[in-house]
Amino acid sequence: MAAPHLVRGPDGVSVEIVALYGSGCPPGTVGASVQDGSGRLSLYYEGPLAETGGSSKPPDRRKSCTAVLKLNVPKGFTYAISSSANSGYAFLEEGAMATLKVGYSFQNAPSSEITQTLNGPFNDEWWITDHPSPDSITWKPCDEDWNLNFTSDLRAHQGTSDPSKVSYVSMENMNNFPHHLYDLAWKTCP
Repeated sequence: MAAPHLVRGPDGVSVEIVALYGSGCPPGTVGASVQDGSGRLSLYYEGPLAETGGSSKPPDRRKSCTAVLKLNVPKGFTYAISSSANSGYAFLEEGAMATLKVGYSFQNAPSSEITQTLNGPFNDEWWITDHPSPDSITWKPCDEDWNLNFTSDLRAHQGTSDPSKVSYVSMENMNNFPHHLYDLAWKTCP
């Protein structure tokens, strides 16, 4: 049997959010879209952020989210995530720190995760990119109906910062463009 080969992404791909879990993504705060033929999946997060200091409470220091998505793909095609770029915003006082972890996986496969640490003072967008080698990416099997899981974990640490001042980290950025982008590679199924 011939092996699948790389092709342009098909038109007619759609995405639906199957489930949201975690304190960082209450219902209605995550959106997703796929651009026809471009091979790009976009995720949008609104709202919750991890914060410390000021009047924040201990549960505010960590916000996590698992978004479960289903890509509806025309018959005869399969796909993999070939790279990702995630961005958000953080404001950290001198002495404060934030850790962020983002990842993705098919429901029955190992996950790809990246962690970044930010140290205050910091008042800017943060970026995390992932460009795995082509031989290390996971392809959805042609005959399986697997969902994609996208995870995020944001933590704000007060450290030696002034406890009366708020520091935070967010999955939202300050611009109106998509802030979590996943490039898709496509193959035809045998």
